[in-house]
Amino acid sequence: MSHTGQMTAESEYFKLATLMGGIGVARQEDVRAVIAMPGIGNNNRTLEGATSAMWNNDDQLLLVAGYHVKGKFSLNGTLDMIYDVGYDIDSERVRVQGTAKHTGEQAVWVAQQVEELGIESALLHVSDFHLLRNWLTTLEALRRRNIRIPLVPVPVKHNPFRKEILDVSTNRRTLRVVDVIDAEIARIRAYQNPKEDGSPGDCLTTDRAINYLEWLWQQDILPLNNPK
Repeated sequence: MSHTGQMTAESEYFKLATLMGGIGVARQEDVRAVIAMPGIGNNNRTLEGATSAMWNNDDQLLLVAGYHVKGKFSLNGTLDMIYDVGYDIDSERVRVQGTAKHTGEQAVWVAQQVEELGIESALLHVSDFHLLRNWLTTLEALRRRNIRIPLVPVPVKHNPFRKEILDVSTNRRTLRVVDVIDAEIARIRAYQNPKEDGSPGDCLTTDRAINYLEWLWQQDILPLNNPK
C-alpha cells in the first residue's frame, strides 16, 4: 500500500504475482492438457518444458499456441522441435495454432481448444516475465466462454540479466527480462481496462483473478501439502 493506505496498481500486480507464484506445481499426472505459449523468449525452452511435463501420462494433450507474424509453427515443425529436445509424442495428442499476432489471439485459440476438447485442467507454460499477463489473458478468454478450469501457471525460466529476449523490430536478442517487466505491468494495466465499446478488457481484472485463485486453492489438482 502507499503511505496513504490506498492500494496502488503496482501493489495490486505484486499481490497477484505473489499469489500466483504460491500455487506450486500441480500433480502433473492429473492434468488433462499442457499448454505451451511461445513468445519473444526462448520457444524451444517453452516447448521443452511443456513436453517434459507429459512424460508420465500417455493421455495428456499438448496445445502449442501460435507465434507472432514473423514466425510460424506447423504441426510437423512442432513435432520436429519436440523430437530435437529429446521427446517423441503421438501427433494425435498435439494441437498447433500456427500464427498468432499477439497474446490475445493465443488465448482465444486456447479457450476454443479447451471448449472443443472438453479439457478440464491444464498447465500453462510461459516465459517467466510474461506469465502473469498471459495467464490473466487466458483466464479472461475462458471466462467469456463461461469456462472455469484449474489453469496452473508454470514459468519458463530466464536469466533476468542476460540478453535473451527477442526484439521483434530487429529480430535480434537484445533485451533482458529485467528491462521488460515495467512494460508488462503497463500492458496488464491497459488490457484490464474496458474497451472503447464498453466490453471487458483482454486481461482478467484483479478482483476476478483473486476470486479465481481462491477457487483454485480448493481444487484437488494442487499438491496435497498446499493448505485448503
